[in-house]
Amino acid sequence: MYLIDTSALYPLILQLREDIVEFKDKIRVLSLTHYEIGNVLWKEFRRGKIKNLEKTTKMFKAVLDDLKVIHVDISNLEEILNIALKGKITYYDAAYIYASQKHNLKLVSLDNDLLKFGNTISLDTFLKEIRKNTS
Repeated sequence: MYLIDTSALYPLILQLREDIVEFKDKIRVLSLTHYEIGNVLWKEFRRGKIKNLEKTTKMFKAVLDDLKVIHVDISNLEEILNIALKGKITYYDAAYIYASQKHNLKLVSLDNDLLKFGNTISLDTFLKEIRKNTS
């Protein structure tokens, strides 16, 4: 099972598109991922990298609707802050580390700050593992 952060999820959806649903039972996202994806879409549209925002948004919404969501709430504030301070990472990043550890998931990321944690793997490693396990 895998928790995928936005840095990896965005390119994964662009690469696999609707085919990502093949792996949906193995993938989890955080509740904050929806906000982060929205922000990425907004930035990419403003930069001119997305030509049809409506079509792209619908595709991302369809994919995200199929993924199971892990909720991190205020009751976890102290634990997440401790991870952030100890690891010298942002609260957002620490929330992913916390959730992956709590739910015994491999964290998939392209973020160098997160890749230094033992339970984090790159997107390429994830794709190799997931394809090996489904063939």
